[in-house]
Amino acid sequence: MPNYFEISPTDDALSLQQGKGAAGFTVRYVGERPVEAKAEAVALQGADQAWLQVAQPTTKQMQSNQTQTFKVLVNVPPGTPVGRYGLRLDVMSVDNTDEEYNQGPVVAFEVGEASAASPKKQKGFPWWTVIVSAVVLVMVAGGITWWVMNRSKTTEINFSEAAAGVIAADTYLDEGISVVETKPKSTLSANALRETRLADRLRVSGRVVSPTLPVKVKPAVTYCADALPAILPAGSYRLPEAVLSTASPDNTNKCNGVELSFKLQRPATKVSIAFFGAKAEYQLRAYDRDGNELGTDTASATPYEYDTPSIVEVSSEDALIDHFEFGHQKALTMIKSIEITTTGRE
Repeated sequence: MPNYFEISPTDDALSLQQGKGAAGFTVRYVGERPVEAKAEAVALQGADQAWLQVAQPTTKQMQSNQTQTFKVLVNVPPGTPVGRYGLRLDVMSVDNTDEEYNQGPVVAFEVGEASAASPKKQKGFPWWTVIVSAVVLVMVAGGITWWVMNRSKTTEINFSEAAAGVIAADTYLDEGISVVETKPKSTLSANALRETRLADRLRVSGRVVSPTLPVKVKPAVTYCADALPAILPAGSYRLPEAVLSTASPDNTNKCNGVELSFKLQRPATKVSIAFFGAKAEYQLRAYDRDGNELGTDTASATPYEYDTPSIVEVSSEDALIDHFEFGHQKALTMIKSIEITTTGRE
């Protein structure tokens, strides 16, 4: 069978906690045409198909030699017999499932005594204990509500071991961050900007004054308009490890300087980015769900200084961060890691 998708599990064996776990897979598309790849989980070695579910999104757009990640969620119900079970991930082209597909290797997982034990029946409580419990719950409800609404969780997403290659826009990254896309900007050359300003000066009181010399206004152009998010491998620009950047769909060595936009899966109170780059000013901008700017932070980078990355950070306690943008148009951008502090508040 021809090879279209190279499927590699993160680990050969999966450990379950209270019957639950998640198996990660890296998928590289080696076909020639762009496709919409669909992932399906397959139960093996006595496992039940109902235990398995591919985490959303189950389909992703893929170009030739592009790498994507998928995750299979495992939920083994109580009462399942102790034993060793297995699963695999199959990936196929949506428009040609019969021919363009590949099967991944088997990932094993074990069900132990905790999952195998049948749930114990709850003993009945006397009515007076129910009443007392209800009173206690009412008394502490306020404290519990406050804790739920204000608890925070910090998640660091490190790209040092990510698989290299261009990734599709609107790609799910990790817990805390939902999608990432590029934000190419229209730019004017110095001559075009000068000529545009000259044309503006020639318009007086609503009347166009004919200049002695003809004036040509050049239209704005978009730098690397087709750039996509990309993982640059170790060795690029002397990098000791992989980083998140941008790149041209057909050449990862081009268009590495385009701003990135990130959408949060849950609202956050703080965003921090560790990055490398050129000798330029890089800016982080954070926004609420209505698009109002909540804060900015700017830092410069020192080329090829990879021991101590530069840091930008924005915090907002009142209005929560919904999405943020980072980078420098036309200056090399290399993100080492992103740290997100999320909250239970909406």
